[in-house]
Amino acid sequence: NLHNIITAVNSSSHMVSQLLILSRLSPDRQLSDLEPCHLDKLSREIIADLLNHAISKNISIELNVSNELKNPHHESNKALVLPAVNGNKTLLTILMRNIIDNAIKYSGHDSEINVNIVAHKIKNKLRFEVADHGPGLPDKLKQRIFDRFYREPGTNVEGSGLGLSIVKLIAELHNAKINVSDNH
Repeated sequence: NLHNIITAVNSSSHMVSQLLILSRLSPDRQLSDLEPCHLDKLSREIIADLLNHAISKNISIELNVSNELKNPHHESNKALVLPAVNGNKTLLTILMRNIIDNAIKYSGHDSEINVNIVAHKIKNKLRFEVADHGPGLPDKLKQRIFDRFYREPGTNVEGSGLGLSIVKLIAELHNAKINVSDNH
């Protein structure tokens, strides 16, 4: 039927898109098109873009922005402005989108996802964190999820197994660290 054809085409299109992104990335590549990027602004745009997917699973997404660089002159009713990071905006958007989309895929229905962005005391260092309430992973699989085409055994979630390997490469290109931990 038409719905199955559309689903198959969308899945194939997503796979080709992920493969193209992956083929353009290599740890030896030098980043180009660097510009100041505001992770809080990018997060808002990505969450807005993925909101229909989250709503279809009755998942709420909350964005929390905090700054350890407390300014004593900052008024509590003023919007908090985080420092920008120098990076490739397109690649950072792909990294953040893949992580948030992954959280939506694996959280299950009737759940909550928290996206946290924290400015650290070290100038221009930010922590981007996504916490979901999914089933979690055994310790032995936590690093395997970054392997190309790796899929957790027994999962029935659609995907190519490329999203987190792309995330890892983009993080490396930006000299960023990526960690997986349990939220329990």
